[in-house]
Amino acid sequence: MKVGRLAKRAAMVIAAELAVIAALSALIVSVWNSVVPNLVQGPPLDFWQAAGLVVLAHILFRKKPLYGTRAWRLARRRRQLRQRLASMTAEERAAFRMELGLTKPDTMRGS
Repeated sequence: MKVGRLAKRAAMVIAAELAVIAALSALIVSVWNSVVPNLVQGPPLDFWQAAGLVVLAHILFRKKPLYGTRAWRLARRRRQLRQRLASMTAEERAAFRMELGLTKPDTMRGS
């Protein structure tokens, strides 16, 4: 059941990305062919050349890292944190957790 939903979501994401690429390509073709040949006597573009420009611009100018590297970095940070916690004493671990706000400091109760 879960795999079916995941496959459906992946298909929807791919379809949406292809629709965005198609819309941007059509926009680039219309703008390019109305401006560039008349202005600087450049060649007109067809749809597939414009689609290639959209993909190239995405590769060159995206701000997020390559797919998968964020997960790899997060896993590396988790490993480093586990190693750091393993090398700490119990008191150091408790102080570290209090510093992060994960636990509240023990209050002394009067007798």
